[in-house]
Amino acid sequence: MTGGDGASGDKPHSNPPGNQEALDLLMAIKADAASCFAALREHLYPTHPQRAVDTVTALRTLPDWCAMAGGAEVAGNVREVLRKHVRTARIVLGYDTRQHMLADTVCGDCGGALIVADDASTDVRCIGSPDTPPCGTRYYRWQWIDLLEGEGA
Repeated sequence: MTGGDGASGDKPHSNPPGNQEALDLLMAIKADAASCFAALREHLYPTHPQRAVDTVTALRTLPDWCAMAGGAEVAGNVREVLRKHVRTARIVLGYDTRQHMLADTVCGDCGGALIVADDASTDVRCIGSPDTPPCGTRYYRWQWIDLLEGEGA
């Protein structure tokens, strides 16, 4: 082989079929379901012997066990892990879109950061700053031209 794009003959030249992000998420959910199940089982039933459970059983058990654990730290950790997976799954499946902060524009009321969906399907909303909570200001899509022109809304 001479010249060309530098590709060798022994490497695949296309992406694998399917959505790798979805498969990665599925594997992460499977691993986290098992670890969350084990942590809650240890907290709620420390004298019971360990037993392996399938992912579906673990996921069905976790809400009830979190409710039983109440305000325990382990229950809060499990809720946080599962909340992140739900958010990621909604993005991967197309129910939600990723959101990003606007780089050079701040809230006209409190000076906080502004956030909007990548596909511009949401209103721009204030998310506050590290020092202040969000003020709740919302800039509707029909007001965006005012933000872009620097006039505020």
